[in-house]
Amino acid sequence: MKKTLVFILTLVLLINTFLVSVGASTDPLDEESGVTPRWTNCAMCDTVFGVANGVAELFIDYYADETLFTYATFEVTLEKRFLLAFWKDVDVWTMTTYEHSAYYATHIPVDGKGKYRATFHMEFYGNTGAVDVVEDVRTYDYEG
Repeated sequence: MKKTLVFILTLVLLINTFLVSVGASTDPLDEESGVTPRWTNCAMCDTVFGVANGVAELFIDYYADETLFTYATFEVTLEKRFLLAFWKDVDVWTMTTYEHSAYYATHIPVDGKGKYRATFHMEFYGNTGAVDVVEDVRTYDYEG
């Protein structure tokens, strides 16, 4: 009788553990901007891309830890879609900076309507030897 009671109680407890649901949610702001990784040298990095009046506008805004930062290199590739599935390079913008906090912009002429893509590749070097690599891809439909 005792064994049967222990067996039934164990079975009920096991079934109840399978019925318990656990919910998880994230902050709505995180869903919009994505999860921020833990960087060593860079505290904040933001990119903006758009096309207006036949000119592609590329912006990089960053802030790095002044005590650790030594320099940063940026490479932005601007591409235009053709044949619905392929991308053709329009221009590549590269830059090296020694400022721990800055806002950089460049303007590149484009050749008409279409879908454009900017691929940002940024590397932030520190005096500890650590390198923060930040990559971002932005697209823009330009209607002319």
